[in-house]
Amino acid sequence: MSVLAALGPAILMVIGLNPHEDEWSGEASWPSAQVFDGDPLYQPTGMGEEVLTLRCRTWPHVMGGLDTLETLKALMRGREVVPYIRIATHLAGEMQGDVAIRKLRHREARKAPDGVGRTHDVEIELVFVGDRWR
Repeated sequence: MSVLAALGPAILMVIGLNPHEDEWSGEASWPSAQVFDGDPLYQPTGMGEEVLTLRCRTWPHVMGGLDTLETLKALMRGREVVPYIRIATHLAGEMQGDVAIRKLRHREARKAPDGVGRTHDVEIELVFVGDRWR
């Protein structure tokens, strides 16, 4: 099975909980002050937060993946900080930074006769924390 990323013990892979979209956002602080009658002066004061949102999908009857979802729920509830490792060229892992799960959204659709949805969409909002930033 092809591993695409790891959030600590939660492994995101092609067969399983498959990440299909990433969205990154970040911010920096640049407060301004009017200087006499000229243009305002901008002063960089620090970095704001960096957030990465992963959108994943699985079809549990074919690919599994619900065990990974339960691991993600446990990490969020425990407010644990874990490393986010993304697979790069030639299957080498690249450390992106330490992250915490801020939000976890799970949508289950088209219930099968066994009561489990045929399609599960998961959105994971990660916030980068600690010293290791990408």
